Order: sequence, then C-alpha cells, then structure tokens
Amino acid sequence: MAFYLWMRFDAKKEEWPKWDQGVEWQSIKLLKGRGQFDELTYDAQLKYTRRTFEDRGIFMKAWTHAGRHAGVLHGEALSIPDAELRRLGHWDFSRMAKHYSSGVNREAAREMAGHRKGEGAYYLSRECLIPPTELQKLVFPHLEESLDYINSFEPKDRDKAAQAFLLTLEWLRVVLFQDAVILSNMFPESPLWQMYPFRSPLFLEFKQLALQTIEEDEHPNNVQLQKMIPVVADRLLVMSQVVGDRFRNMGRVVQTNQETSRLLLNNFDVLLSKTHETERQLSLLNRGAQGFVDAYNSTSPQALPLPSTDSFDPQAEPQIHDGHTKKATPWYIPNPNIQSVEDVWEEWHDGLVEDSDRKRGPAIKELEDRHKAAWRQSGYVTKRFQRRRSIIRRLDIIAERLGISSREAARRVELWKSEMKMSLDKLQKEIDGNQDLWGPGDIDLS
Repeated sequence: MAFYLWMRFDAKKEEWPKWDQGVEWQSIKLLKGRGQFDELTYDAQLKYTRRTFEDRGIFMKAWTHAGRHAGVLHGEALSIPDAELRRLGHWDFSRMAKHYSSGVNREAAREMAGHRKGEGAYYLSRECLIPPTELQKLVFPHLEESLDYINSFEPKDRDKAAQAFLLTLEWLRVVLFQDAVILSNMFPESPLWQMYPFRSPLFLEFKQLALQTIEEDEHPNNVQLQKMIPVVADRLLVMSQVVGDRFRNMGRVVQTNQETSRLLLNNFDVLLSKTHETERQLSLLNRGAQGFVDAYNSTSPQALPLPSTDSFDPQAEPQIHDGHTKKATPWYIPNPNIQSVEDVWEEWHDGLVEDSDRKRGPAIKELEDRHKAAWRQSGYVTKRFQRRRSIIRRLDIIAERLGISSREAARRVELWKSEMKMSLDKLQKEIDGNQDLWGPGDIDLS
C-alpha cells in the first residue's frame, strides 16, 4: 500500500487531495479507473488480472476470484477456523460485522503471513531503525503542509477523518523506506530502484546503516522464548488455560447463585400477583354485598340488579337504573407480571390467557374503544395503561416504516430487548426518551 500510494501521488504526479474542499477528498478511489474519482470497473479488473496470470502460463475459469479462492485454501491448510476466514474475507453478514466491526481479523492475517498463532510471535527486524526525517520528507512532500492546515482549526472543528488519513500516510512513508531496504536487495534488477528517492544519497546511507542494524538486532525476549524454547512456551500456555478454566468454573458458580436469586424474585412476583387477584375478588364480593343491601333498602319497584361477578367481560350486559338502560363498565388491571413485548401486544389487541380453562381476559384496545377512560379510574391502572400505550404506539410506527405487521414488529423488538438484556420498563423509558433508538427509520430492526 505504501509503494502504491507513493507511485500515484509522487511518481505519477497525481493531484494531491484538496483539504479545503470539504469531504470531496473522500471520493478519491483507492482502486481508481481513468480519473482520480473514477472507480475501477470490473472489465478493467478482469483484463489486467487475466493478462497477469496468462503471462505466467496460468489459465483458469474464475480469474478475479483466484486470489480469494487461493486464500481460503491457504487458510484451511493452516487450520484457521471458518469463522475467522469468513470475517477476513468479508463473508460475515451478521449485524455486528455489518455495523460495528472493523472487519479485519488480525489473528488470521498474521497466521496467513507466516507468523505463529498467538501473541508475541510477530516481529520485523527491519523496524529496528526509523528513517531520518529529512529522508521521510522526500515522500509525500505536501504532507506537513496538509497537517498544518488541518491542525490550524480548533479541535472541535477539525476533520478527524482527514487528520487520521494524513497520519496514516506519515506512517506509510516510514514503512516504505524500511521495506525498500529489504526489497532492493531481494530484487536488485527492478527499475523501481532507479527512481527518486531510492537513488538519493540519503536513502543509500540509510540502507547501509539499516542493513547493519538488522544484522546486529536481537529479537525481544518473548519472541526468543517462543523460537528457542517452544516447550516452555507451550507449558506456560497450558498453565494459563488451567487458570482460565478455574476462573470460568467460579463464574458458573456465581451464575448459578444469581439464577437462584432470580427464581426467588420470580416466585415473589407470582405471590404478589396472587395478592392483587385476591384483592380484586374481595372487591367484587364487597360490591356484591353492597348490591344486596341496596336492593333490600330500595323502595323503587324496580330493584337494582346485582353487579356482575365477571369483571373481565368488556361486553357486559346492559343494566337498568331509574328506568334507563346503561352500559356496565368492566373492571380490569393490566397484568403486572408481563415481561415481553409480545405479551404487551397480545394483552392490548387480543387479551391474555390467564385462567386454567384458557379463557382470555379483555383486550385493552377494546376496553378503551368501548369505555374510554371509565374502565381505568384508579391512578395505578391509568399509569400502567399509559406505559402499555407508549409501547404499542411505537410498534405501530415501526410496522409502518418497515412494511410489516405490528405483531412482527413486537417480535423483532423483543429479540432486540433480549439481546440487550433490557427489562420491559427500561425499554419503555428508552422508547420515550429516544425516537431513533433503532437508527433512522428503525433500520436496525429490518
């Protein structure tokens, strides 16, 4: 990459990026076509790839896929796991790889470059000597001027991407000279070394000093350990794995205790819900007793009917009060034990199955449509209703944006909630506080 960019901007005098033109420089193609901003077409890629192989007597069917094919075979020969190869070849289409990961599997890349697996086995002797600053400035001569321009802005106003790209170029010109020291000895007949700055006295002096330093360089102790005493290194690795296993066993014990605690909390919640149910039944009994008293004491020829014991019937029979027909208002408390978004949707649209005979309770939507706020007189019921409604409204928005049903939207949100290990109350607060919780247009749920 260092030689390629040097060839473009220095050897072939390609126009240096204009940093004062906003983000225009970001449109410069790394693999370019005819112009700086023209991408390399597939036909051009096929033409030059095929020509390169045929010039060396190699013939095949899939020319442009030859490198990827050979790379996979090489990785398999090195026993690199399939998951790491998929990530290295950008064949991993998971949400993490698509939106959050850098897409570079460093471990697999080091192995395919010929280094041993694991940390501490990667070392390049040619990095032992840094080229002098005067020599570095012979490559990308406009680099310092560009950095000065970017740094002239206040930190909050700087183009962070441009700054990072320029610092990468600053590192690449060090890599270029360090690699040139080795490559010029490996391929001395290449016309590349007749070009400036590789024929300059500064580079020739640096090359002589670098070769001498590389010859005398000693590898770091950890690299020498793995090269000279692999048995000791392997033993240390085994000991590390044993210690890691013991820590994992301790973690499982802690997790078991946490699960026991959660089970106790769930049982407590069940008992609490039974308490609410008992309070409701006692309230119904109290209303029934009051009905008997009212009927007994009434002097009206038409006695008051007993209140309905089925408080879960949103279509209760009409009652007669003072000669006028009046719709009975049902009484219902939204289930406090609901933990999933799909249960919220079911309680709102269909009603929950709460009894052993599989009978459904009332649907909150139907209660609201028929009785408005009359069925939720208590502050507790109103507050729980408002939380349910907040989630349902957000599900309707997701369904409209993604062209799916609201039930499917509930399923996708529940999967996301479970992945984030988030409670239902926490989800409701996040929904109220962040309208772009799943990205613009809820793209993360698509």
